[in-house]
Amino acid sequence: MTDLKVGGVTPGEIKQDFDIFMRLHDERDANTADLAEHCKGMKSRGHDVKAMKRCLVHARKDRAKAETEDAIFEVYREALGLD
Repeated sequence: MTDLKVGGVTPGEIKQDFDIFMRLHDERDANTADLAEHCKGMKSRGHDVKAMKRCLVHARKDRAKAETEDAIFEVYREALGLD
């Protein structure tokens, strides 16, 4: 490789970052496949996967934000007669 820089980055840096980028994408793809398989297993054991995903989203939110969203959701449910 030459010492020529492209956009201020050396070819070695480009190769290194590309290798990391590719590895992370491969890991993500493997994790996606593992997650899909786990969801199939949960479903076969009787879990409601949509409810589980919603719980995951809720668990990752800031508690105050989640409580506010839940309160708004309840107001909309009541207004729409979806009790």
